[in-house]
Amino acid sequence: FDAYGNHVRRMLHFFVALAGGNDAPPDHVQAAAPFHDLGIWTAHTFDYLPPSGALADAWLAERGMQSLAPEVAAIIVEHHRLRPYAGPWAANVETFRRADLVDLSLG
Repeated sequence: FDAYGNHVRRMLHFFVALAGGNDAPPDHVQAAAPFHDLGIWTAHTFDYLPPSGALADAWLAERGMQSLAPEVAAIIVEHHRLRPYAGPWAANVETFRRADLVDLSLG
């Protein structure tokens, strides 16, 4: 739990740095971050992107925040791409992908 929580916090800091700002990450990014890899443990699989997205979707629905769901899903599903992302919501999706890569690769 601590290791994953620290990964999420570092990613959010890297996101802000890579985005070139000082403001908190957008709501879509903050919603995606805690769920992006969570399916590894909840679904007990390394094919965890769909379960992670489902957890985020359920959490958003419980809070009446379904309008965030499409972008949150894109952030989660695309965060392990090997090449840059250029689809819808590219700024947040690509910056999140890069933030995760920075932390995963130890910089």
